[in-house]
Amino acid sequence: MKKYGLILVLVFLSNQLYSQIEYVELSNNESYNRSFACYYNDDLAIDFEDDFESSVVKGDYTYHWVEYTHVRKVHVICSDSKGSYRKICLNGDCKIYDTNNHIYVFNLTGILDSLKFYKPNYDIKPDEINSLVTLK
Repeated sequence: MKKYGLILVLVFLSNQLYSQIEYVELSNNESYNRSFACYYNDDLAIDFEDDFESSVVKGDYTYHWVEYTHVRKVHVICSDSKGSYRKICLNGDCKIYDTNNHIYVFNLTGILDSLKFYKPNYDIKPDEINSLVTLK
């Protein structure tokens, strides 16, 4: 009976590891050509101040990069200026996304995943947008 109890506890704990949801908030300052990203998760057991990370991309740097292990979902909350689009890459697969007031949910493998968030692009012509933008 102890074996079954131990097995149930291990299964429950492994599910809890994978149920964690990560959040990324993207914003920009077009005037200063800067991109901002904030990273945190939904685990209430971790103090928010210890969990919260932020980064600024400016100058010659072109993207934010983050790696996740044992995470199944990432919610990307975009609050860029109107008319801005970003290239977002999940494990090397890149697509262009409309990042003005959109939320995207990325389903990860749960093993080792990487996300890149490039600086916003304001120079995309309207006829190019339909062929590039992927809304989820």
